[in-house]
Amino acid sequence: MVLTKERKGEIADKLLTEFFKKERIQLNSDEFKRKIGNLSKSLDVPKEELTAYLQEKIENMVADMFA
Repeated sequence: MVLTKERKGEIADKLLTEFFKKERIQLNSDEFKRKIGNLSKSLDVPKEELTAYLQEKIENMVADMFA
């Protein structure tokens, strides 16, 4: 089976959602920013893009909690 890039993105998004649900998210701002910086380097994704993605992801998850 060949997956499209869009489908791979959907699967990755679901995996990240499950990860956040099962792992405790450190809400300490400095610690979280440091983790984003380290992750952006290891993923070779600009920090600004990763931050924007994670902000949207977390906002959606919080909205779902109150839906």
